[in-house]
Amino acid sequence: MSVLFGILIVSFAVWGIADIFKGSTQTTLATVGNTDIPLEQFRSAYTDKLQQISRQIRRPLTPTQGRAFGIDRQLLQQTIAETALDEEGRRMGLRMSDAEIVRTISSDPTFAGPNGKFDPARFAMAMRDYSYTEQRYIAEQRRLTLRRELIGSIVAGVEPTKTQIEAISRFQDEQRTIDYAKIGPDQAGTIEAPSPDALNTYFEAHKAQFRAPEYRKVVYLTLSPDELAKKVVVSDDDARKVYDSRRADYVKPDRREVQQIAFQSEDAAKAARAKIAGGMSFEDLAKDMKLTSGDMNLGLVSEKSLGDPIIAKAAFALPLNEVSQPVKGALATVLLKVTKIEPGSTEAFEKVAPAIKKEIAEQRVRTDFDKMRNAVEDERSGGASIAEAAQKSGLEATTVDVDRSGRTPDGKEAALPKGVDLITAAFGSDVGVDNDPLTFPGGEVWVDVLGITPCATARSTRSRIRSPPAGATSRSPRACAPRPKNWSRRSTKAACSRPR
Repeated sequence: MSVLFGILIVSFAVWGIADIFKGSTQTTLATVGNTDIPLEQFRSAYTDKLQQISRQIRRPLTPTQGRAFGIDRQLLQQTIAETALDEEGRRMGLRMSDAEIVRTISSDPTFAGPNGKFDPARFAMAMRDYSYTEQRYIAEQRRLTLRRELIGSIVAGVEPTKTQIEAISRFQDEQRTIDYAKIGPDQAGTIEAPSPDALNTYFEAHKAQFRAPEYRKVVYLTLSPDELAKKVVVSDDDARKVYDSRRADYVKPDRREVQQIAFQSEDAAKAARAKIAGGMSFEDLAKDMKLTSGDMNLGLVSEKSLGDPIIAKAAFALPLNEVSQPVKGALATVLLKVTKIEPGSTEAFEKVAPAIKKEIAEQRVRTDFDKMRNAVEDERSGGASIAEAAQKSGLEATTVDVDRSGRTPDGKEAALPKGVDLITAAFGSDVGVDNDPLTFPGGEVWVDVLGITPCATARSTRSRIRSPPAGATSRSPRACAPRPKNWSRRSTKAACSRPR
């Protein structure tokens, strides 16, 4: 443990975190022990982290926003800690076995198919969607699993101090009595309506609060296997064929909640069973042997999941709530008790049909996706607009007016594609600019700016000050952000003159 912490604090140098994003000539971000952390590796990890957070919050997060939230510093600390653990693992000569890595990946519910078991096709699709190779993912899982084992060995058996326990207890159990008074409109009394002069004076002093933001009329086209799969019709007969070919996968075996008490010898097990026959309960026997529930509970298990076939056969032949006779297993002689029986079942076709049809549809469109993408690119190269390219390719483009917060003029959140920063792309472009497609895991988005409605200050009227017009919200002056470098007043006027 002391060696590990020594690695964390000794022989450790870091370049300035701000230099990472300013085109630094350095190629190494940090050195931990004998391991260098390449600058490009950290930049790539930072981009992946922002995309991950963007998918979680369903809003794009720019690198600048990420730095403002301190995500870069948090990721740097995490990267250094992980590198230190890897260094310690190499020093100790530790390595995770291939069998353990296979077990870890196979049991990950992310890659489970409709039957709840590992699905190679779903695994391959996930690797493609997240731009991973199988070798890279396995290597990362190997490092991650080893780090968990190292951390577990450090913290295992560590008991909190009395002071820590008392502090946590105070935090969780402390109660306070609060006296409060609720003040509403009735307590405010009668408020006279402000005069026109008062309204005008207030408006002139707070114009920025009544400024309507800049809007961009944007057309975009989303292409992804998921979107294409929604249009594919899979018949019940096709789904039934897949169901019948995998029928064994949809069979849920009998499961039982089994308790077990192990003995060092068969004679000790027989003596314990005699006590039960004399009236002692299974639970009292466990207490008498100073066993906890964790020592005796095997959980809700299937017959195949129990490691010892002899014990498994005896457990699944035992009636509910009865204690077995001594069972001599491969490693010990045990007494068994079944406290719950969950009969097996077969999932009906009607229940799993939607998942099977979705899987079939995704398989069918995998080859179509590249053809459709090339078709759109060919149309765009020939001068077609996004709407024209979509129509010729049998797809549907979407046009929407949005501000920098992703809201439409009526104040509602625009229905924009997830996992891609379309807003930044739209406000960083201009009318008539041919933009490169935006990529996200599993697909692409083409986007063009059709028009620009610049910021405008609402007129000074009594009704608008009382209730701001549609699209005008209480904002700071920063709502009207600087124009992109290639913006010109002529292009704005031309855009605004077009019908909306």
